[in-house]
Amino acid sequence: MGEQEEERKKNNSHQWLEDTISEKGIMLIPFEELRKGKYAGHGTYGTVYEAMLNEKTVAIKEDESSDDLVHDVKVFALLGTHPNIVKFLGVTK
Repeated sequence: MGEQEEERKKNNSHQWLEDTISEKGIMLIPFEELRKGKYAGHGTYGTVYEAMLNEKTVAIKEDESSDDLVHDVKVFALLGTHPNIVKFLGVTK
């Protein structure tokens, strides 16, 4: 795949993410509201930390790339809510 094709694909992914955030009501969490805590684990696509958000303990995932973030948002947007699936709260920049 050429450099221009890669750039076009990246721009489409970013636009999809912005559209999905507004259409699905995904919360855009201000980064300064998160207090990152201890390391929880690392996988192929990112690192997970314990964090605090509005006095709640949450997990935050730092994705390796913006494509990984888009993939995660797509999966959680499709899954919706279920008692056996961790709740997706939102994204931050």
